Amino acid sequence: MSTDYQPKFNRVSLNVLMVASAALIVIFGQSARQMDQKPLPPAPKLSISIWHADSGAKIWYSPYFSETLEIQLWYQAGSRFDGKQAGRASLLAKLLKFESTQLKLPMQVSLDQDFLKVTLHLDTDPIRMKGQIEKSVGLLYRPSLSRHALKTLQAVEPVASLSDQLWLTAYQNHPYGDAKRPAQTITRAQLQQYVRSHVHPQRLHASIVGDISERGAQIIMESLLPPSKYKAEMPSTTHPQAIINQAEQNQFIAIWPGEQIHTEPENMSIEEKQKQQKMQQALHINKQMTLQLLKHLHGEAVKWRPGEINSTVLMQQPQQLKHLVQDQMDSDMIAHQTHQLARKWLAQVNNATGLSQYLVQLNAYQRPVNQLNKNLISLEGWDEDDWENASETLLPWLYQD
Repeated sequence: MSTDYQPKFNRVSLNVLMVASAALIVIFGQSARQMDQKPLPPAPKLSISIWHADSGAKIWYSPYFSETLEIQLWYQAGSRFDGKQAGRASLLAKLLKFESTQLKLPMQVSLDQDFLKVTLHLDTDPIRMKGQIEKSVGLLYRPSLSRHALKTLQAVEPVASLSDQLWLTAYQNHPYGDAKRPAQTITRAQLQQYVRSHVHPQRLHASIVGDISERGAQIIMESLLPPSKYKAEMPSTTHPQAIINQAEQNQFIAIWPGEQIHTEPENMSIEEKQKQQKMQQALHINKQMTLQLLKHLHGEAVKWRPGEINSTVLMQQPQQLKHLVQDQMDSDMIAHQTHQLARKWLAQVNNATGLSQYLVQLNAYQRPVNQLNKNLISLEGWDEDDWENASETLLPWLYQD
């Protein structure tokens, strides 16, 4: 029996099918636009406490039902503090990461231009937690810094990428340029001194989130962050780099103002302070939305490097991105991406790990407790005029021929 059956449609059936399809497109298209036009949801009410430990560390805490205690430790010991000993912060971070693996600690270690970042996932079982805290204290303040591991790391020659070269060209003599400078010969004694002066509770921004009372959180953090017998080196003032857009060999770098809120002079009036705070909040939202739109259009070709003093955007194929912006940017896309950004912010505080990261960012960048609420209010109604203002300021390169 033949199975080659060919369906037949008369013109009336085809017309009905076309009308139904068009109606569905209109319905679902309108539904999507209506969703994007709805007001953004309010920020959830977070229970947040802030205190200083006896050691000098500033700590943010929030209770959250979770199986582990999520702790973030951000030490002001990033690569911009290398000074004449280029590469010491990077070497220290690699050694701490190596030792934490050897100790089987539930820990991650990373580094950027501002902070040596340590993430801890402590067990809620008291006995196991006690052992994890003791090992963590020893690792952070008395690391072994194995000579063999140090020599092994120094023997690996880093391969400089085009992005590294572009970063150095853009930042020139700014301390942020130290993040990409080739490492000199660093000794174990120099690393030990760096630990004593920079991996110090007085240079620390921390957060703790989990199924624990505030008093319990305080006890844990006091155990984890004992006072140091060494003197902390106080951070020197670093001035921001000007807004820069620079391209080279199909790569592009944009340097923007940093994430830390600038403090106002003591003699500034209340009206002037409010005006400055409003301008800083508008800039914060403009950066976040510009980045959201760029990543939506260009995906993983856009890399974001937030920083205290300056933030940096690295892009591949900038000419392709320019064409995408010119051809696809419209009010519907902007409206949709404002909602996407709001969802991303709200999702971050809906789990213990994300909430701990959010709190330590507020702590490190000196932002207010209600920052999420301020963000959602500022994001409401962000439109094409805002995009024009933001892109002309942050990405003037888009408008150059």
